[in-house]
Amino acid sequence: RIRLRRHVHVVALLDVLNGRGLDDDALLRRRRPRRARPEGFKGREQVDLFLPGRTVAVLGTASYAAHQVALSAESISFMPGFGFAVAATTLVGQGLGAKDPRRSEEDGFAAFYLAAGLMSIMGLGFILFAPQLMGVFTEDPQIIELGTMPLRLIGLVQPLLAAMMVFGGGLRGAGETIAPLLINGLGVWVVRVPAALFFTLVLPWGLTGAWIAMALDLATRGLLLLLRFRSA
Repeated sequence: RIRLRRHVHVVALLDVLNGRGLDDDALLRRRRPRRARPEGFKGREQVDLFLPGRTVAVLGTASYAAHQVALSAESISFMPGFGFAVAATTLVGQGLGAKDPRRSEEDGFAAFYLAAGLMSIMGLGFILFAPQLMGVFTEDPQIIELGTMPLRLIGLVQPLLAAMMVFGGGLRGAGETIAPLLINGLGVWVVRVPAALFFTLVLPWGLTGAWIAMALDLATRGLLLLLRFRSA
């Protein structure tokens, strides 16, 4: 109930900003939570930026601590991604409700361009100032050194992370939940997990290898969701 109430507040705010009434979208708001439920990825779980705990834990205490600190630093970019994903869900659904699929597609891509632009700026900050960002969360030089390269790697894929979040939201707004579910499952279990095991256990790349697997997963999901949104 709390999630539904927050979702209604977001839709209502967007309606007010767009100069639209609330009554015209009442049915859409009632149906959207049921549409989105089968996808199985909510909130932070939707992004799924966490590698299996054992994969990172076996690298040692310092690597695991650096992993957690780097995740905390990288989470700064989640906020605009989530915001534009919610906007894409709402605007795509409203366009389809108005029987205007062209408007839905344009609004979805507009949300992506804004998210990608903002998150790319943040990604550039991750690349240029990774040690400084790590230093905000810890003073341990070893942890800062171990987490610097992973943070720079994830900075490179920020545009694709934006695509994953925004187009996933757009597809939910269109009532398409099966494709995002399959794409998310493919990214995690076919790309991320095998790549993380390979780069950390077969190749001695340590925490950097684990984050390479994460970057490959995010890139794969972002591209596939983009293609699915365009074809849908």
